[in-house]
Amino acid sequence: MYLPMFAESIRRIQRGEKTTTLRSLKYTYAIGEKLTLEGTDLLIEITDRKQITVPDDLTPKIARGEGYESVQEMVEALKARYRGNYVMPQWLYTFTLIKSKTSVTKTAV
Repeated sequence: MYLPMFAESIRRIQRGEKTTTLRSLKYTYAIGEKLTLEGTDLLIEITDRKQITVPDDLTPKIARGEGYESVQEMVEALKARYRGNYVMPQWLYTFTLIKSKTSVTKTAV
C-alpha cells in the first residue's frame, strides 16, 4: 500500500529524521501498519496516531493528493464533508523509517 504524504515530510524522512505529518480522514492507518511512501522507495511503520484539528484556513502542501487531482480539490471535498462551524479533523501520525533502497545523504540547509 502506498501512503501519500506532505512533500516536506518525505524530505525529512529522506534526511533520516523522525517525523509526523497531518493526514486527512479519507484514509486512516493503524499503528504498526507498514507502508511505502508514494513516489519513493521508503518503507515506514506507523508508531503512533492521534486525531487533532487544524485551523480552517490551513491549506496543506502535499506531494500527491489521496486520489484527488489537486490540493484545492482535497480541501473542497473536506469542507463539503464538514460544513458548518466544524474545523476539519485530521490525523497526526508518527512514523519510523524501516528501510530505504537508496542511501540517505545529509545536505546543508
